[in-house]
Amino acid sequence: LTNSDGLQMAQKYKVGEKVKFLFLTAPHTGIIKEFHQFDTHGVQRPRYLISDGKYTYPTPVEQILGKICERK
Repeated sequence: LTNSDGLQMAQKYKVGEKVKFLFLTAPHTGIIKEFHQFDTHGVQRPRYLISDGKYTYPTPVEQILGKICERK
């Protein structure tokens, strides 16, 4: 992630966090499994890999609606 000055920013969400996100405009919930700053071709396209237990979705940070806080 970069800010308006082109400087790299820290990840907004961490691996292991449960989040609500949109994939093809449909809402889903899942756990962040990985974060990649670059795609397979070396182009900077930050993506979170989020698993719902059945599928894994490559999701940009703009499509993540928020973190789900679990109460213990």
